[in-house]
Amino acid sequence: MIENYLSFELWKQLLIGGLFVNGVAFLIWGITIAVLTHKKNKNQSKEG
Repeated sequence: MIENYLSFELWKQLLIGGLFVNGVAFLIWGITIAVLTHKKNKNQSKEG
């Protein structure tokens, strides 16, 4: 019974950790895309 509880806690920690890591990665990816798009638009407006 105690072992089941421990494994459940472990899975919960892994799930929360995984969601957190995915969230951070998604955030970084989004910021990178936004910055690259912004730079591209800046260069285009400079040329035009």
